[in-house]
Amino acid sequence: MEIRDLLTRGVSLIVDPRGLKTSLDDFFASYGGYLEYVVAVTKDLSGRVFYSSKVAPADEEYPTFFDEFIDTTEAVGIHAGAYLNVFADAFFAADQEFKTFTADGQPLDSLVCPNKPAFLQHMVSIIKEVAENPIQTLLLGNLGYSHASYCYCNDCRNEFTEYADLRHTFQIADSSANPALYNQWIEWRVAKMSGVIQQLVTAAKEVKPDLKVIPSYPIDSESGYVAGTRTNLGLDLESIANMSKNLTIEVFPWTPILPDPGTKDFTNYIDSLSFINSLTKSGVEFSMTHWILEDEAEYNRAKSLADAAGISDIYSMLGYPSGYQSLREIRLGLGW
Repeated sequence: MEIRDLLTRGVSLIVDPRGLKTSLDDFFASYGGYLEYVVAVTKDLSGRVFYSSKVAPADEEYPTFFDEFIDTTEAVGIHAGAYLNVFADAFFAADQEFKTFTADGQPLDSLVCPNKPAFLQHMVSIIKEVAENPIQTLLLGNLGYSHASYCYCNDCRNEFTEYADLRHTFQIADSSANPALYNQWIEWRVAKMSGVIQQLVTAAKEVKPDLKVIPSYPIDSESGYVAGTRTNLGLDLESIANMSKNLTIEVFPWTPILPDPGTKDFTNYIDSLSFINSLTKSGVEFSMTHWILEDEAEYNRAKSLADAAGISDIYSMLGYPSGYQSLREIRLGLGW
């Protein structure tokens, strides 16, 4: 779908330099007249950033993309936002200290263990740098654990062993062999993740109290809707939504095509979003994110989902991020 068509329909773009088919200057020259608000990716799945950072490795191809983006939006009066990948970080995942592991010791090369204080401090520093820019919104993407099969690193095993007061070092959570221990493991992960995300939100607010911080919450039928997100990623919806009173729902992030209105899949999905009404009444603002609206039909599906859920703001990227296929397989527990 043409960028101009998306903008005239009120879709907010999340611009990744790798997804642009033109230079940033040409992008603003072509579409600046249609833009009231636009978001730029500041840190992608590589773990490298697109701006001049004092704490993070810069991307070799686009080391100043976000700097130039901010210069332009500020000069022409366009409201700006930043999109920051959190635990999808191939740079840190290359280091043994930060890897996330399965119970049998198999690591990932693209996501890190969230239970690493040094990495959390790294992210806090990045967030503070980004928040110092003239932006109105900060979207936090790729939150949570990699999957229910991760993380069984020594730090996670040892900490949970002490937390659960186990006689022997924790090995694996098995829902069928020991349901009580499995549930305790899940709840521990949820509490850990809620605490981590709260620290990230707080860090941004310390720099800019009025900054709208928007954590992302993926919901896909293939991964079990909200319950699956909680179990697999350790993300508690209500807790995260209330941290900054903002949440963006990543709709069908691992499913290639959105369902048509009137189908069972569409109805089931809307039913899974029943929490929106009550949380909206408590002051939470919701938006919707979908990777890419490739054509008119996909836009209409996305718009129908948003309307049915009572969501007015839709975000979309110009293409799937680099490494998306691998990320999808990890999130769905495929390939092992």
